Amino acid sequence: MDGAGRDVTGTADRASPHLVRIAAVAGLGSLLLNLGTTTLNVALGKLLQDLHTTLAVAQWTITGYLLSLTLVLPTFRWMAERMGMKRLYVASLLGFTGTSLLCATAWSIESLIAFRVLQGIVGGLLTPVAQALTAQHATERQLGRLLSIVVIPVLIAPVLGPFVGGLLVEKLSWRAIFLVNLPLGAACAMLCARVLPRDAPRTARHRLDVTGLALLSPGMALVIYGISGLRHGGMSSSQIVSLFAVSTALIGAFLAHAHRHPGTALLDVRLFRQRTAAAALTTYVLTNVVNFGGQLLLPLYYQQVRGRTPMEAGLLLVPQGIGMLLTMPFIGRLTDRHDPGRLVIGGVSLTLLGTIVFAFGSETTSMGLLCASLVVRGAGLGSTNNPALSAVYRHLPKSEVANATTAVNVVQRVGAPLGTAIMAVVLQWRADVCASLPAAFAQTFAACLALSIFTLLPATFLVGAASRSARTRP
Repeated sequence: MDGAGRDVTGTADRASPHLVRIAAVAGLGSLLLNLGTTTLNVALGKLLQDLHTTLAVAQWTITGYLLSLTLVLPTFRWMAERMGMKRLYVASLLGFTGTSLLCATAWSIESLIAFRVLQGIVGGLLTPVAQALTAQHATERQLGRLLSIVVIPVLIAPVLGPFVGGLLVEKLSWRAIFLVNLPLGAACAMLCARVLPRDAPRTARHRLDVTGLALLSPGMALVIYGISGLRHGGMSSSQIVSLFAVSTALIGAFLAHAHRHPGTALLDVRLFRQRTAAAALTTYVLTNVVNFGGQLLLPLYYQQVRGRTPMEAGLLLVPQGIGMLLTMPFIGRLTDRHDPGRLVIGGVSLTLLGTIVFAFGSETTSMGLLCASLVVRGAGLGSTNNPALSAVYRHLPKSEVANATTAVNVVQRVGAPLGTAIMAVVLQWRADVCASLPAAFAQTFAACLALSIFTLLPATFLVGAASRSARTRP
């Protein structure tokens, strides 16, 4: 029961309707957050005209947002303890909505960048709170179905975002991308205040790990910044090497600090000593690399090789979203009933199958065949993230949920830009070497295939993890 006397958990195998509503409502904030990272991509051209700036400066509206999301993430464990999950979620939603209004009223590119950074800071905890709320109340055999609801925004935002952003920019203006968040954010906040369970009384309040925050947040931000430099080509190789060297030193210092203070550090790194959790986190980050790397390549392929407009490219990505929707209603239930490792392997195999046509086809390959392949690819992507995410939480005590959520979101924040950066660098490299652009894209899609195959390595360790864990329980 929650604070209002409603049945939150249901039976061991079947989630109560109220718990399903909790997962669905919590996922709405994540949808707004993830659309914020994808809709603005198609508006950069309009920003250049309206705010009289250059692409090198305008792209900071995206890079600055991603960096601010990364900076605030390590504070999740402490913030959740201080405020409670529900208060933190509603406050983040209201902050994200308010800063959307600021972004819509920006009068210069500098003010827009500043407001976007602020938007990332106040909204950056929406996704981890949604995951933690669900994992905290679900039983082991409900987890997969409920997390499948929460992770939908992460999967569909890269597909839906460019189309929605292109439509708003084409019919209205770039300011509409932010204004649409006002009614949506307000409605989400009211739903959350009504549906989410009351926070449990907080009995312990640890002090903020200031040393860990000073090491981990800038270390992660420099990694994202360096990856962004690789993707956009705005920095020299020596600058990128220096960034990665400094970030490695900062993260290494944090790991040493966290090892000495496991109970009070921002992130308890003992989680990575658990082989199942480490394998699941590795699988999760690799699936995000493949997912977001493909999301960079596909619209560029349709525009540069097949001669489609940005709007048409967005529509041609819809089959991948359809493939995700075909598997999402079932993958959560399958995750609760079957071995997550086998499901991950099956999902990766479908992703491979759906990418083969792009790697070995040509500029004359049938559009019908490409659309069918995207349906298969989407089905694979929709079948992979949920089992990997469920495997992280499945064997952990409830007291470790906040710590595991921080780790999950750290690797997701790194995996997404890493995937786009790898594909951007490979595409540029092959375009400089190959005789034709279609050949360069084909070879880059082949590199995406190779990354998918590499994902199978940690996934194989997840096979049988449930039975191994059961045998070792006292």
